[in-house]
Amino acid sequence: MEIAVAIIAAISGILLIVAEALQTAKSDGFSVVTGMDSSRFQAGTREYMLERVARYSAVVWLLACVIYAYLWYHGR
Repeated sequence: MEIAVAIIAAISGILLIVAEALQTAKSDGFSVVTGMDSSRFQAGTREYMLERVARYSAVVWLLACVIYAYLWYHGR
């Protein structure tokens, strides 16, 4: 079980790194933080897809790391 969770964590971590590396720089200033300029993240665009991939792979990576730590701590 530990090995499967570790593999999931590794794959989602690699996917997260690749998705972040492929995203374009977001240097729109404060409008990015407030969400005023939403034209960049419209459904169907490459940036929107990469943002979703990064978000979901980050959640999977975090959960897999927590589960792996729990299994490792209680398995010894």
